[in-house]
Amino acid sequence: MSFLTGRRPDHSRVLNFIDHFRQADCGLTEGGVAYLGPTLRNVTVGGCEWGGAAPCGGSGDCCSICSEDERCGAWTYTHTNSSCMLKARSGARAADSGAVSGARGTLSTRAAWVSLPQHFKRAGWIALSSGKIFHTEEGGSGNTNPNLNGPGMPPNQDPPSWTPGLSMQRVNDVANMWDCKIGLPPSDPDACAVDADMSGAIASPLTTKQFCDRVIADDAVLKLRLAAMHTPFFLAVGFRKPHLPFRFPAPFLALVEGDVAAHPTLSPTVPPIAHHDAVPQPHIYTPVANATAHEWRRHYRAAIAWVDSQIGRVLHELEARGLAPTTLVALHSDHGWSLGEHGEWQKFSNFEHGTRVPLIMRAPWVRESVGTRSSVLAELIDIFPTMAELAGAPLDPQTAASLDGTSLAPVLRAPADAALARALKHRALSQYMRCPRDAAQPQKANDCLFTDRSQIAFMGYTVRTHTHRFTQWAAWNGSSLRSVWQQPRWPDIGEELYSHVGDDGSDFDRYENKNCNASEPNVAAALRVLLHEAVANGSAKARVDLVLVP
Repeated sequence: MSFLTGRRPDHSRVLNFIDHFRQADCGLTEGGVAYLGPTLRNVTVGGCEWGGAAPCGGSGDCCSICSEDERCGAWTYTHTNSSCMLKARSGARAADSGAVSGARGTLSTRAAWVSLPQHFKRAGWIALSSGKIFHTEEGGSGNTNPNLNGPGMPPNQDPPSWTPGLSMQRVNDVANMWDCKIGLPPSDPDACAVDADMSGAIASPLTTKQFCDRVIADDAVLKLRLAAMHTPFFLAVGFRKPHLPFRFPAPFLALVEGDVAAHPTLSPTVPPIAHHDAVPQPHIYTPVANATAHEWRRHYRAAIAWVDSQIGRVLHELEARGLAPTTLVALHSDHGWSLGEHGEWQKFSNFEHGTRVPLIMRAPWVRESVGTRSSVLAELIDIFPTMAELAGAPLDPQTAASLDGTSLAPVLRAPADAALARALKHRALSQYMRCPRDAAQPQKANDCLFTDRSQIAFMGYTVRTHTHRFTQWAAWNGSSLRSVWQQPRWPDIGEELYSHVGDDGSDFDRYENKNCNASEPNVAAALRVLLHEAVANGSAKARVDLVLVP
């Protein structure tokens, strides 16, 4: 969501799959409290594409429903049954661990916010999409009841962002990420390595499901041909791999090799809450079998090779239409991925592997940038202002002031200027939440994906400078939606400090293997100040200079 809004999660209040930035703002809420005032009506927050199995919408949607009803003065949302009770007034209060309550809010707080594609649409571009841009599954899908048409992430891939009729709305109905099993022969319909040629043409299409990313690429090519007749255009293409499950044409396995991580378990110097247990590794201190790790890493790389070929199809079409010299292209992912390093698999962490993503921008008219790399500390929130500046769609003062990101255009114009890169951005900030069920094992069952933001237990904030990464885990205030520094509730909550001196991004095993927080207290203290300032104001200007002694 950050790259689409140019704003940090703390500002958009989008902290997991439940909420979205177009919901109303009800200010401070009361977690663990139910209002007992007179109930006007009860609404079941539904419309989730996962059949309502997850509490989609949450308190944010209940707040929105109340704010749209002139009679409503307060509300209570109950997690256990996804019930939104609209109240004339709050009345007495009762303790209820599964509830969150609040007063009537306003839809005006973020009414002026526009998304990245919406900005270009307003500037006269036609805005098209294919694939997963806003998150799928959790948003409503056009229910005739307006109260059911917006729980979870923006419904229908957020209609205000796109030219009518030119977005892929129900992505899972068109390009689903079908499940598969690693290790089955390609002839098996459930195999991850599917019996198909390099183009993705399946040998048995009547019994084997299509590849989601080929469907997305097909759609993107058609939309690009349409867009070519209506320039200027903004086309967003959201490919789904290499996200699990790793499903791809079997011939791509021959292009890659498998191996194992050099440090396949978590160092005892790292607080366990930094870790999230995920398949295929059930325990942080016991490495997964080499054969399993080998195949998972090999399948991951084959999935990358496959999606890279589909990205190439779209870029080839851009070239064929003669549009490449005048088109800005930005390529990035939404999160990183761990493959057994530190005993961590998948995403769900604040480690470098989970937070660092590729970012490639091509602006042919900025000749100085062609074929170059920069060491600038870039964040996904920077994509919005950077694209607006480079494409000649300037931000109005109100929008520019509301964005948390910084335009990276100066770096593209002077990529060799290391001093400029360091002056432009002094740090990169990320965050990830934890909701452990067991104090004795905070690394297990600690996800918050469908936990209402008022019920989050801990938030981990991490700041990356040119030389270090510092992470602090803090208790979460579910009413103010802010961290409570220095008030841990469990003894395992802690801090992490890792040196990245000499890190050029090419060695995935060398860094963050030992927590240096205790051995380098001065560096940790300086970065703690930087982190707290960054979280408090979101500004890229906060700076702490570090004097490092080799």
